Amino acid sequence: MSVDEKLDILKSTRLLTYDLKVRRAVSNRVRWYAFKDREVLGVIISNLLACRRKNNTLVYSRKLGYKAGVSKKAITPTRVIRGVDFLESIGYIVNHVGRGSNDPAWRKISWIEPTTKFLEDWNEEEMCMQAEQDYLDSCTVIELRDSNKMATPYRNSEHIQRMATTVRKLNVMNEGSVIRDGKGEVLTNIYCRIFNESFEYGGRFYRADVLAIKNKDDNARLNITIDGEPVVEVDYSNLHFRIAAAMEDVDVEDIPLDVYSGILEDETNPVDRRIVKLAVNMMFNCKDEGTAQMAIQQEINLLPIEDRMQYTLGTARSVMKLIYDAYPNFTHKFCTAESFGRILQNADSHLASDILEVMIEKNIPCLPVHDSFIVQFKHMDFLCETMGDCFRKRFNHEGIVPVGVKWKENGEVIEEKICV
Repeated sequence: MSVDEKLDILKSTRLLTYDLKVRRAVSNRVRWYAFKDREVLGVIISNLLACRRKNNTLVYSRKLGYKAGVSKKAITPTRVIRGVDFLESIGYIVNHVGRGSNDPAWRKISWIEPTTKFLEDWNEEEMCMQAEQDYLDSCTVIELRDSNKMATPYRNSEHIQRMATTVRKLNVMNEGSVIRDGKGEVLTNIYCRIFNESFEYGGRFYRADVLAIKNKDDNARLNITIDGEPVVEVDYSNLHFRIAAAMEDVDVEDIPLDVYSGILEDETNPVDRRIVKLAVNMMFNCKDEGTAQMAIQQEINLLPIEDRMQYTLGTARSVMKLIYDAYPNFTHKFCTAESFGRILQNADSHLASDILEVMIEKNIPCLPVHDSFIVQFKHMDFLCETMGDCFRKRFNHEGIVPVGVKWKENGEVIEEKICV
C-alpha cells in the first residue's frame, strides 16, 4: 500500500519518519518499558509528540519490504509494526490498521492516535515543541523509488542536498502558518519530492494534505485559508506541451494559447477538449501506440451519456491522428520507449522548485499542487509574474506564458486566462 494515496477523511496528517531524533528525555523513559526494541519505541513516541500540539494524525506504513538502508537507523516497517502493537497493548494508542489493494480506490491508510493515558503521561510542552522541530529537520524530503515503487537508497550529492534544502525551507515556512480547509480543519503540508528509478524522472512534490482535497466538482481548494486570508490558485496552461515545445525549440507562435481546444473544429466543445487533453498526456506517457490507443479508447467508452451527446471526435485512433496531424513536430516524443512524460514531469518539478525558492525568499506561504500554486489572494500578481519569469529562465524561452487564475468571491468561482 502506497503511503502517498489520498487520505480520505484524515486531515492534518504527518507521516511517521524513521530518522527522527530521539531526545534524551524520551530515551531515558523508554528504557523502563518492557519492550526490547527501545530504539524504535523512542522513534514512534517522538513522532507522536511531534503531532501533539497541532493534533496531527500520525500515518504509518505497514507495507513490508523497504530496504533497511533507506533509514539511517536501519528501521524497517516490521520493527515499527511491532512497536505500534506494543504501544497499543499498554493502552497508549489506538491503532487503525489500513487495507492494501491493487485497486487504489480500496486502499486505506494505517494510522495511530494517542489515548488519554499517553497524553497524560507525555504532556511536557517543551518536549513536544522540540519534537516538532526535530520532525521538520529529519522527515524525508527527497525519496528515490525503484521500479516496484519501493523507496531505495541513493548516493547523496550537492545537487540533491540543494533540492532537499528547498523542500525543508518550504515545509518550515508553511508550517509556520495556519492553513485550513473549507471546513475550518487545520491542514499539514509537509512535502516530499519523489523520483522514480532515477533523478532524471519524476521529482514532483507529494504528501501534503492539500493534495488529498477532492477538487474536481466544486474547486474545494479555493476554500482554503492561509492565516485566515482567502487564496488564489494559479496553474500553467498546457504546461507539458509547452515544456516539450521549449525543449524542441518550436516557435511559440506556432502553438495555440490552448493547445487542446486550438485543434478542434468547435473550440468551445468541453468534452472534445477533455479527450484531446487526456490523449496528449497518454501519448506522452505511454511507451507504445497500442497502449496509448487502448487507454484513450477506454476514456471515450467511459464517457457518461450526456457527454457522449457532445462528443464528436470518433475512436481513439481518430483522436491520435488529429493530434499527430496538428503537431507533427512532436511526433517523435509521443509513445516512446523511454516514456517522455517522465522527463516532462521531472522538468515541471524543477520548475516548481524554482518558483518555490522565490516564494521562500519572500516568505510567502505557498502550496504547490504539481503545476499549480496556491497563495494568499493578495500575492496573486507576484505569483503570476514569478511563474512566467521562472518558465522563461529555466527553458530559455522568450515568449509569453499563459496561466489560469482561479479564486472565489461570495462562493462563486472566478476564472481568468492571462499571459505573463
